[in-house]
Amino acid sequence: MGLWLKAGISVLSAIIGAVLYHIAGKGGFLNAKLLRRLGSPLMALGVYLPWVSWNWGFLWAIPAFLGLSYGAMSTYHDYLAPDGESENWVCWLMTGFCYGISAFPLCIASGKWIGFTIRTVILTLGVMFIREKSGSPAVEELGSGGFYTITIPLLLI
Repeated sequence: MGLWLKAGISVLSAIIGAVLYHIAGKGGFLNAKLLRRLGSPLMALGVYLPWVSWNWGFLWAIPAFLGLSYGAMSTYHDYLAPDGESENWVCWLMTGFCYGISAFPLCIASGKWIGFTIRTVILTLGVMFIREKSGSPAVEELGSGGFYTITIPLLLI
């Protein structure tokens, strides 16, 4: 697969992943949350997989990544807020952190830890920052979903 094709697949997957994340936030239809919980991680794999060297030992990491991502995207950690129901900056820090560590199986399979660490820090701070400072649900959702997918190439470092 050529460089431009890999890059095109990655960019398109990142955009689709952010949009799926946002659409799920709008809700209004049956299983909307599945778009976020499964759609965004599948698109993240679309960003990641064209760039990695495949071997059969790597295959276990894909369902493990999808499972951890599903769990990470299933909560905003409201229990950390003072009232236990709303979201605050601590909740968003934990949300971003969980998004970051969901890639742990991919790092075990690839052995690339520097990018995993950088990505986890970026997601931890980035999700918190965009959720606290934007004031727009669309920006918050597109930004969180965008950070989640567009930072995937860091896992190659």
